[in-house]
Amino acid sequence: MNIRFIQATEQDQAYLLSLRQHTMVEHLEREGLFYSAEQHLLRLQQDYSCAHIIWLDHKKVGLLKFSCQEGQLDIKQIQLEPRYQGQGLGRKILQHLLVNTAHKKAVLSVLKHNPALKLYLAMGFKTVGDDQYEFHMQKMSTDLGENIE
Repeated sequence: MNIRFIQATEQDQAYLLSLRQHTMVEHLEREGLFYSAEQHLLRLQQDYSCAHIIWLDHKKVGLLKFSCQEGQLDIKQIQLEPRYQGQGLGRKILQHLLVNTAHKKAVLSVLKHNPALKLYLAMGFKTVGDDQYEFHMQKMSTDLGENIE
């Protein structure tokens, strides 16, 4: 299995908008957040310079937005096409990212009722705060050996 992250371009926006709508709407609405198509597009365009298409072998399978600054890996978004969810691919993608970036701490936020929360907890991310809609989580690089395989 060959996982690659390729920088997203403007030509990828239609794919990524469709992906966002197919993967996020139910989770957002469960939290009471109802976004218009324009609001989804604005969210997609936020931090677009950090957006990468996730490739599995020779197929697009999702989006990963991340940045690594001053030793901190900031995982901004991860979205997998529904047909690739629930098969352990999210774990493999995160493992690949964690192992192949130089960081002291990885951080992310997840909607409180998103099933991905279980994955992050199983991978050793710890909840360090929350707001009305999301848990804020982190994993120290010293924890990298935990829960990787």
